[in-house]
Amino acid sequence: MVASPIKSRLTAPEKVWTRPFIVTAVVTLVASMAACSGGGSGDNSGTNDTSVDAGPTIIGALQPGALSFNIPPATPENASQLLARATFGPTHDSIDEVVRDGIEQWVEKQFTLKGPAHLDYVRTHSNGSFRSPRHNYWWVQTTLGEDQLRQRMAFALSEIMVISDIGYSLSNSQYGVTRYYDKLLENAFGNYRELLEEVTLSPVMGLYLSMLQNARGDPATNTRADENFAREVMQLFSIGSHELEIDGTFKTLNGKPIPAYTQRDIENYARVFTGWTYRNPRNWSQPLFTGGDLISNMEPVEEYHDVGPKTLINGQTTPAGAPANDDLKAALDSLFNHPNVGPFIGKQLIQKFVTSNPTPAYVGRVATAFNDNGEGVRGDLKAVLRAILFDEEAFNGATSQPNFGKLREPIMRLTHLWRAFNIRPGTDAVDGAFNTGSPALVGIDGVIGQAPLLATSVFNFFRPDFSPQGPAYQAGLLIPEAEIYTDNNILATTSRVNSQIQRFFLQNPDTSQQRWSHLDLSREIALVDKPEELLDELNILLLSGNMSAPLRAVLLDHIALFDDTDEGRSQAARDVISLIMASPDYLVQM
Repeated sequence: MVASPIKSRLTAPEKVWTRPFIVTAVVTLVASMAACSGGGSGDNSGTNDTSVDAGPTIIGALQPGALSFNIPPATPENASQLLARATFGPTHDSIDEVVRDGIEQWVEKQFTLKGPAHLDYVRTHSNGSFRSPRHNYWWVQTTLGEDQLRQRMAFALSEIMVISDIGYSLSNSQYGVTRYYDKLLENAFGNYRELLEEVTLSPVMGLYLSMLQNARGDPATNTRADENFAREVMQLFSIGSHELEIDGTFKTLNGKPIPAYTQRDIENYARVFTGWTYRNPRNWSQPLFTGGDLISNMEPVEEYHDVGPKTLINGQTTPAGAPANDDLKAALDSLFNHPNVGPFIGKQLIQKFVTSNPTPAYVGRVATAFNDNGEGVRGDLKAVLRAILFDEEAFNGATSQPNFGKLREPIMRLTHLWRAFNIRPGTDAVDGAFNTGSPALVGIDGVIGQAPLLATSVFNFFRPDFSPQGPAYQAGLLIPEAEIYTDNNILATTSRVNSQIQRFFLQNPDTSQQRWSHLDLSREIALVDKPEELLDELNILLLSGNMSAPLRAVLLDHIALFDDTDEGRSQAARDVISLIMASPDYLVQM
């Protein structure tokens, strides 16, 4: 039943019906994903090789680099679809902007935008040992920032090149953790090789994956270099676990996938990543929280670096006596130039932005853009993003692919709600932050199962190759986000969204609710007298034009239950938004 501080005119039978509608929506969304037809880590290569239709009428062709793209008309539906993928949620204004400027032009403009560094805010409002300011500013920038594509890309990268402050050391290192996120923002449209080095040399990454103060092994004491970062930089940040074709499918030998690296490779790379610690350390073993620089890149201390030759995965051997920095650059070059990187990273980014089960052809086109942006440059992330967002499968997959789409991450459900309905800080807000009802944003992971840079492990909140038991698994489909769609998180997130809609809105006659961050629903309330127009507008704003006929019929019947009064119109508008945002139509992003 939809909860509200204002008494609803739902009849008793309708109340019985409404609750199952919401519960059914959130419990069956995995099945709906598998059936949708258009309305340790493992590898994540694709299995679906369905051909793609020619697509809509073309109004222009873009030729960025080695690929050409047919850009469809910037209709409101197409604009909203692009924004659902490339931002933290469409708004009325952003949809109008894309319609006015065109899809290509909007993306190119986004490449030029860059908001303020998060660290500036966190330093101003924190002593560096508690999370709230970092979380608060992340929500401000992802909700209000104009550089939406940069913000969206940084968040996607944070789920691939994971650090987490869930443990004590990093939870008390908020300046360093925030600086890490700023690195992702700065490099979101740069070159993947440069990003890989920035991530590698981050002192908080060094803490998280044991590269900081990783000393060379000593046979006399039976010690070896720590292998943690060496393993994860290969397995998660660059080449993946198995050899890949350019389209992301496994290379095989005797019918079995070929490993991309061996234990011996891990040991050699572990030796490469020795001798690094804080910038300007007092001594090699300087403890955490004694003035170590968690902002600047790590620096080498050569006496702790393994100077023996190392054999890298491309067969290259680093020379004996090479300094730590030379070894590191050679190792990162070998990983960056491995043919796996384009399909391995490209497919994950497709999953983050567009669809969980891209065809091998789609992956191959994105990997091609990674390998060469058309000007001989490898790893150009702008070219990769163009290939993902402008691909024919991105535009036409909802009508041509039987299993197209992806579950919306819980965090995106909240940011979309806030952006769509122009959330504003409450009257009790401080420091320009949003102040939500309990729990506060710093504890939102306890409700929705995720929060920025707060994953439970280096494998992120969910793995790219996750498939839940049931129809999806049996069909060989991946639904990564379903790993955090637990019964508790599904219901808690839906309740959180519903509470925001039903209680914390500007038009609530109980003005005490405006002490907390609240939505502006004036536009929707004004359209309740024109229910078809209201649903048309919400269809674009929330569903990118993909509202099903059964959902529309249910919503029209529901609106008809309310009296033509201020209270009735307000309740009807809020119920409609709540029901849409709990429906499979919404939870599966098309």
